[in-house]
Amino acid sequence: VQQIVTDQVGGSALFAARFRECAARALLLPRRSPGKRTPLWQQRQRASQLLQVASEFGSFPIVLEAVRECLQDVFDVPGLTELMGDLEARRVRLVEVTTQEPSPFARSLLFGYVAQFLYEGDSPLAERRAAALSLDSHLLAELLGQAELRELLDPEVLTELERELQWLTEDRRIKDIEGVADLLRVLGPITDAELAERGAEPSWAPELASSRRAIQVRIAGADHWAAIEDAGRLRDALGTALPVGVP
Repeated sequence: VQQIVTDQVGGSALFAARFRECAARALLLPRRSPGKRTPLWQQRQRASQLLQVASEFGSFPIVLEAVRECLQDVFDVPGLTELMGDLEARRVRLVEVTTQEPSPFARSLLFGYVAQFLYEGDSPLAERRAAALSLDSHLLAELLGQAELRELLDPEVLTELERELQWLTEDRRIKDIEGVADLLRVLGPITDAELAERGAEPSWAPELASSRRAIQVRIAGADHWAAIEDAGRLRDALGTALPVGVP
C-alpha cells in the first residue's frame, strides 16, 4: 500500500502545492522585488518549471521533502496500511451509507477537498500533470524512516514519563488541598481511589466541593471529582448530571 501511495502521490495536485511551498522555503523561487508579494499564478508557473527539471533527478532534495510531507504530514500511510490489513482479515467491515449531512470527519475532508481543487483548473498544465517522478527509493526510505517510533524509544522511559504525567511519581504526589485542585484541572475527573493513589487525603476533595471549587459527578457508573471549570464540558460532552446549584 505504501509503495502504491508513493507512486501515485507525484501526480496529485497536493504534491504540486507542497513542492511549490518547499521550493519557496528553500529560496528557489526568488522574487523580482523583495518588497512585493509574488502573485500565486506566477509562483505556480515558476514552481512548475522547476519541477519539470527536478523530476529528472530522483535525489533532488526538494522533491523528496515534498513527497515526505505528503506521506507523513498529510497522509497517515501506516494507519491506511493497518486499516487495509483489518479489512483483508475481516476484522473491519466496510459499509456504504447515504446520510443527509456529512459526519464531522467527512466534513473536514470535504472542506479540504474543496480548498484543494477549487482553483485546480487555473493551474499550469505542467503543475496539473506534476510530471512523472523518478524518486530515489533509498533516499526516500532514509528520509521517511523505516523503523517504527516505538522501536526507537525505551519502554522504561515511556513508563516513567507516563507515571510522571499521571502524577504517580514520588515528587509529583499531592501534598495539600491546592495540589488536589491543580490535579483536577490538569488530569480532569478522577475517583477517590485515584486521588488516594496520588497521596490525597480523603477530606481534601469534599473541602474543595464545599468551597465550590470542585464538584462530584457520576461518570460511567462511578463517582468522580472534577474541577468546577469542567462542569460545562462534562454536561455538554458527556451529558453528565451536575449537582444542584451548578450552572
